[in-house]
Amino acid sequence: MRDTFPRFVCTILLAGINFFLVPPAVGQSAVRSQGSRADVLSCSPVPCVVPPTQASAGGNGVVNAPIAANPLHPKQLLLGSTDNNCGNFVRVAFHSSTDGGSKWTRYCMAPLITPQGEEFAGGQPMLGYDHNGVAYIAAGYGGGDTNGAIAFQKSSDGVNWSAPAVAIEGTEVVTTAYGWMAVDGNGQSPWVNSLYISGVFINEPD
Repeated sequence: MRDTFPRFVCTILLAGINFFLVPPAVGQSAVRSQGSRADVLSCSPVPCVVPPTQASAGGNGVVNAPIAANPLHPKQLLLGSTDNNCGNFVRVAFHSSTDGGSKWTRYCMAPLITPQGEEFAGGQPMLGYDHNGVAYIAAGYGGGDTNGAIAFQKSSDGVNWSAPAVAIEGTEVVTTAYGWMAVDGNGQSPWVNSLYISGVFINEPD
């Protein structure tokens, strides 16, 4: 049953995110894959372990930490956070790693430009990879004279991201909140690579 254990676990620190892989039992050790897939961290037996590494930085509070691995290159990781270190009203960041979690690069979500002005990312970070290894990030947006939206960005390399695109938008009488996202990465699915975003609408008082 050991193979059914989750490969990745995150703990939340007061001022940052501490990333680590589930440690093996006493007497077990992690080894690098010696096969053709050099980008895969494997163990004998599983699960694997690497030293804890703080992904976030800045000193301010960081919470909420969904994580995903690129199915084509498992050492490419994407970690989300509600991050108070971004500044400029932005409260959602994503941290990417290309080496299995030893080093991380932070990306604060870009503002959403609307006819009413700028909206800024806040709340719960959402992320995932599709079957082709394309990464998606999403968050709720608010600010200015708008009633919020849930928007997403995508990247094929984890470095260059598209501009935010609106998936769900508030109206004059409702505000968007409590969003979530799922990416269909199942190669056997008829809807493979589809992106699903949900949200709750809250009625505004008169």
